[in-house]
Amino acid sequence: MSTHSKLPAIRNFAGLAEVVEDVAAATRIYEEVFGLEVDALDADHAEVRLPGLPRLAIWSRRAAAQSIYGDWSRSTEVPLGLLLGLEVESVDQETAEAVMNGMDFLQGPRRQHDGLVTSRFRLASGALAELSQRDEE
Repeated sequence: MSTHSKLPAIRNFAGLAEVVEDVAAATRIYEEVFGLEVDALDADHAEVRLPGLPRLAIWSRRAAAQSIYGDWSRSTEVPLGLLLGLEVESVDQETAEAVMNGMDFLQGPRRQHDGLVTSRFRLASGALAELSQRDEE
């Protein structure tokens, strides 16, 4: 029998974000090598249009540091690679449940610029992951 309290209720796979040093270089790979459409949002963010995947974002390491830690200068603390997004009904509730089960979060529940509410943590591999919900406001 599990000693855990209620486990987080993952609803869906929300998508992936590739954390990179150079968003423009990553964008060129998706466009020129794979022939995909990419919407450049700004120097630190882009969205790849990939059929079958809810979301594939390209995110600069410095923007990830600003979002997670509130500090651009902490970019070296953010691993390069993929961030796994998991959709939940309530980020606040599911984060609290995960903390009760012993999970440490890098960033507690926070409303992001794109309308998502997220909390972020590291997976066992060291990769970043997030619980997310679409903000209804």
